Amino acid sequence: MTTTADHDVRALEKQMTTFAKEAGLFAQSSDQALREFLRHLHQPGWTTPAEFALVSFVLDQMNQQMKTLQQTQNILLKSAGMIAGH
Repeated sequence: MTTTADHDVRALEKQMTTFAKEAGLFAQSSDQALREFLRHLHQPGWTTPAEFALVSFVLDQMNQQMKTLQQTQNILLKSAGMIAGH
């Protein structure tokens, strides 16, 4: 049987702290990116049909990845609670 002494709990704590910090930085940069994107988007003749398709695909992928990240975090937190017996 393993004990908490067999695990580097501080390393897990550091991983989660790093994740939270990076998520916050991403959210902050996303606000700036959105403003910049919308500024370009509304310029007449901004893009060709091919460029539109590319940008649309990239945005779809980013949204799917964000949903996956949210689901993964939810599972991590739920599982941690179940492991702890809560």
